Amino acid sequence: MKRTLLLLSVILISLISAQGQSTIEGKIIDASSKQAISYATVYNEAMRLGTITNDNGFFRLQIKSEQDSITISFIGYQRFRASVKELRTKKVIKLEQDVTLLSAAFVEGDNSYWYTILSKCRKKRDHSLQEARTYFELENFINGEQIELVEGYYNGQFRSGDVSQIALKNGRCGLRKFGDTFYLSTSTSRAFQMQTIYDRASYFPRTPLEYSSRKLKKRYDLTLISRTLDDEGRTIYTIAFTPFEKSDWFFEGTAVIDSTSNRLLRIDLSIEDAAIHPFLPILPEDTILNVDMRISRTFELDDQHSRFHHMDFDYSIEYKGVNRDSYTTSTSAVLFAYSNGNLFELPQLEVDLTGASDYRMMNAYARNPFFWENCAELRMSDEDGANDAFYASPSVITEDLLFDPNFAFPQGFKAGGFHFWKESSRISGINTLAKSDSTSFWDKTIQEIPYFIDSKLYLDINDCGDSLDIYTRTLLDPFTSYFNLPQNGKTLAFINMYIDIAEIERRRFQSEIAQTSDIQEIKMLFNHANAELERELLRYTRAVHRGENMMAFKSWNEYIKHHLGIDNFAYFRLDEE
Repeated sequence: MKRTLLLLSVILISLISAQGQSTIEGKIIDASSKQAISYATVYNEAMRLGTITNDNGFFRLQIKSEQDSITISFIGYQRFRASVKELRTKKVIKLEQDVTLLSAAFVEGDNSYWYTILSKCRKKRDHSLQEARTYFELENFINGEQIELVEGYYNGQFRSGDVSQIALKNGRCGLRKFGDTFYLSTSTSRAFQMQTIYDRASYFPRTPLEYSSRKLKKRYDLTLISRTLDDEGRTIYTIAFTPFEKSDWFFEGTAVIDSTSNRLLRIDLSIEDAAIHPFLPILPEDTILNVDMRISRTFELDDQHSRFHHMDFDYSIEYKGVNRDSYTTSTSAVLFAYSNGNLFELPQLEVDLTGASDYRMMNAYARNPFFWENCAELRMSDEDGANDAFYASPSVITEDLLFDPNFAFPQGFKAGGFHFWKESSRISGINTLAKSDSTSFWDKTIQEIPYFIDSKLYLDINDCGDSLDIYTRTLLDPFTSYFNLPQNGKTLAFINMYIDIAEIERRRFQSEIAQTSDIQEIKMLFNHANAELERELLRYTRAVHRGENMMAFKSWNEYIKHHLGIDNFAYFRLDEE
């Protein structure tokens, strides 16, 4: 099959071709209870494209033809398969449970057996590493009005039922002002990693699976809710757990366990007015008055392993800002693992993002339109295109403005995003280190090197079926750059020319890879481009000496003018000096 190399300039072709495709939609419910089934997977085998049902069980999925084969699956239910033509006649799809309710007469003399079941589940946890593509979505509301939407795709690592690590592939976000400010859920994806079920989590209430059977008996009362038999002959127990003391330090909920293998299928946790939680106020003077949380984890079992399927995390926060009444935010977030072992090609950028918030990560890994149109193969469904409508609303700030270094929130909270090179704009300055920020190390460093301009090349490879998209950008890292010298027209021209040289190298790299579709070769050429950029910037800084060597300065200005059409001397009025 022929592969086409798609550069940024021809993305429009894929957008036009997508217009010829149509969709199918429906609602999935439990055949017995008639309740909507949330987070069921709906997959188009022909297009290798999927979606997840929303809270109402609704899905909308792209199709090529009426003969496409659609598969619908959810843990605990029989798999449903049909062609698009067959589904057209069904507005509501009923999934049958693959379990049979057993007699409730199965009761021990006391409930000690349920403690044994739960403690065995702890001992049998699966320590093997699971790697999968992972989708994340967060919606935030105040008084029923949506104020925030965050979506992201990651490579996920899972172990012992917990989220060990997620590495961002690409994301997008939008904020709507509430009153005179914005409310940001800056690190919810990290909270997914912080909450554990078998080990003590520092910023979450306790769970019953943390305890041995002996200690569990002192903390929790266990009750059998149901005993069922699945289609493979396994007995499934649903056990409710309630702390003896109605404490704000302990989760209550239910655990669904396969008693044959003593492995966890699902756990639901809830707590009101939690004494411990992972949330901090946006501003230091604000206060969090109350936090309610509901967390569910679902797993898939095969002959050897228990695999993470999805985790949904709903929470409400009563929040009080300075000099204002309190208000309650309601947030729903989901982390969904799919395509086990088939990982994304992650972006390449030499920036330290350890501990970075969701927003800063998404700023660094700039939203790639091609990825969202062609490679985002699984995402949450919504009935009326609510997500796209939210992003498109004039009242919503998306990443284009949110991460603009010149954009500041009310009350002085600054986004402080990366500077991406743009032909139409010039950098107006770089942060100067204040004395209060200096340490003896920094004092010595600044004396020897009074400035540091950290310019980077960014590479994002998207291999989507027959098409290979190479997305590159030039950026300046404002978190590591500094300029402890007077910033005037000459030094600002020096800074901008520094970034312009990086852009020239980016364009050279882009032209080098135009004729290849070999991903390893592209990576090798990218490493070569970074090394060449480092040498070129060293030549520039040594030659111009911050603009003091005017002859060399003019020569580099002509070099940039030739390649980019930008005259920094004219822009910063150096010709008038």
